[in-house]
This record gives sequence, C-alpha cells and structure tokens, in this order.
Amino acid sequence: MNRYLNTARKWTVLLGISLLIVAGVMVGLSKIEIGGTYDWLNNRSIIGATFVSITTVAVAMLLNINWLTTDSGGIPATPETTSEIPLAGSELEQIVARRVLPRHLPPNERTQVQAQLQETTILTIQRTRDVSHQQAERFLEQGEWTENRTAAAFLGETTPPPGYQLRNHVSNQLAFQYGVRQTAIAIVAFENEHGEA
Repeated sequence: MNRYLNTARKWTVLLGISLLIVAGVMVGLSKIEIGGTYDWLNNRSIIGATFVSITTVAVAMLLNINWLTTDSGGIPATPETTSEIPLAGSELEQIVARRVLPRHLPPNERTQVQAQLQETTILTIQRTRDVSHQQAERFLEQGEWTENRTAAAFLGETTPPPGYQLRNHVSNQLAFQYGVRQTAIAIVAFENEHGEA
C-alpha cells in the first residue's frame, strides 16, 4: 500500500508543478502581442481564466499531498484470523526435544512413543491427502505413505529392511532409537512433500 501511495504522491507533485509552470508560461504569453491563428492569446480575460483554472488545479494537487501523507485517524483494520492448526508431531515435542532418546527406555514408554508417532502420521496423512481416518490407518499399515522402509516397518506391518533387522538383533533399544529417528525424518519429508498441495 505504501508503494502505491508513494507513487501517487510523486505523480501528484509532478503534475502540480507542471501545471504551475504552464500557468507561468500563460502569464508570460499574455505580455507578448501574438497575431494570426493565436489571436485568442491576446484576450486578457481568456488568459486570466486559464491562469486561475490551472493555478487552482495545481494548488489543489499540491495540497492533496498533505491529505495523502496524513494518517486517516481511523482504526486500522484488523487482519482476518484463522484458527491455529497444530503442526504434525507437536505432541511429540517433549520426547523429540532431546537429540537422543534415553539409553534405556522402558517398554511401556516405547509403546507410548510409537503410538504417538503412529497417531501423528495418521493425522498428517489424513490432512494432506484428504482421506478418512480408516484410510489413513490403512496407508500407515501397508507402508504406502513413505519411501523410507524403516519408518514404514516401524509404524506399519511391512517387512523391515536388513539394516533395521540387524540393529534389532544387536539391541532392541538401538533398533527402537533408529526407528524413531527414521520415522520422524519420514514424517517431516511427507509433510514437506504433500503439505503444500
């Protein structure tokens, strides 16, 4: 809005000054005796009326600048507000806030973390693909929501990749931490890829 206002100010000033120059030229021409086609320029009343008209318009334009530059004094319009939509995974902030999960997470907390990741993924699928809750659950179980096989296996019923199986044989906790990290990465990638549509 300010850009248009500044442009309007510049053009108004330019036009006002131009009209004042034209009025000055008209006064100068009234001093010269001109004959022939421009005989009307010798008529003092036409010159006077033209000068007054042009000067009035020019002064009005220059005074208009004052009107354009002052605030209207009204109450500014409040922007339209929309309800806040929670971001995918916002309920996991307490868990993911730490860079690394605790070394030994009890099984009930593992189940809770996995359930929260599943619910976050379902809500993200639901919102971005505009499907029902049951369809989103089906996408999750079949691993159709991501290309990341570890994340698909961690939350769904697909076969885990060999690297995840190896981690699971070495340590359940290690496999769990890797699964959580890969799932968080996959959720963010899915949100970035499908959230803008």
